[in-house]
Amino acid sequence: MLTVKCPHCTTALKLKQAPPSGKVKCPKCGNAVVIRAPSKQPAATKPSGVTAGPSLDPDDEGFDFGRINAPSASGASGVSHFPVAGRLSAYDGPIPGDPLLAEAKEEEQQETSSAPPAPAAKKKNPKVLIGALAALGLFLVVGVGAFAMMGGGGGGGEADVDVVAAAQATAPSGYKAVGIEGCVVLMPKGSEWDSLPSVIESTAIMSDESGSVYFMGAMNGGKRPLDKDQLRKKAERQLGGEILGGSEKERNGYPCIHGMLDGSIFLPRMMVEVFHVEERFVILGVAPASLGADPSTPVNRQAEEAEQKIFYSSFKVGPKPSGWLW
Repeated sequence: MLTVKCPHCTTALKLKQAPPSGKVKCPKCGNAVVIRAPSKQPAATKPSGVTAGPSLDPDDEGFDFGRINAPSASGASGVSHFPVAGRLSAYDGPIPGDPLLAEAKEEEQQETSSAPPAPAAKKKNPKVLIGALAALGLFLVVGVGAFAMMGGGGGGGEADVDVVAAAQATAPSGYKAVGIEGCVVLMPKGSEWDSLPSVIESTAIMSDESGSVYFMGAMNGGKRPLDKDQLRKKAERQLGGEILGGSEKERNGYPCIHGMLDGSIFLPRMMVEVFHVEERFVILGVAPASLGADPSTPVNRQAEEAEQKIFYSSFKVGPKPSGWLW
């Protein structure tokens, strides 16, 4: 079907085919209209899988170089084209015959053949498992036994009671036997306070007769021996003050260090002796009423001397209390 406009009156003429003469008469104005037959050209073919649309040039804006299908280096047939508007070509893998594909497969085979074989899973030995369960059971039995011993004794077990009872039986009138961690000493009766805000268990008494303060603290000291610097530093931590001096001496056959406690927030200024005997860490302290007292203040010095003599001479380290774990 051909559609031609009359150049004189612009009437649209529809013809099935061009007349052999190449002219036709306009039915409206009667003028002759020249009909030119369309030239016959072969239809352009387009590659399969590519939708119609204007092709993009690499210089155009929006050109995507990542979507180019590179042609194969071999003689195998392949289509290479630039992306077109409305469709981006997808990567479908290497083109058959590509030498790079063969090289990649060869490297993969070499890596697979050179890889060490996976180690075989070790089988569990049932004897080892049985031994571990037996050791666990033994540990639980020992732990329960130790807990039972601690529950029966604690810090004031039977050994403590025996040592304290023996000391009290020979104590002079007006003195009280005090035992801590198997250690015992005689103190004059008076106002008493204990449980300092520290780890060490302790008792302190202010004598009713002389007004002097007597102190004993004891705790587990461990098996490792302590030198004089370690004894002094450990005592300072427990008493919350500084120990001046720290000379070595011996008391009732037990080696110790002797110094002056100063600046404690718990106790008055006092003379202290620090021991580490049979895994016990012990502190003895005496603050005489005459120490730093006003000369005009009456002080019973005879009572002070008698109390200190009984206090120091009665100090004894007895057996470890029941429930001791080391």
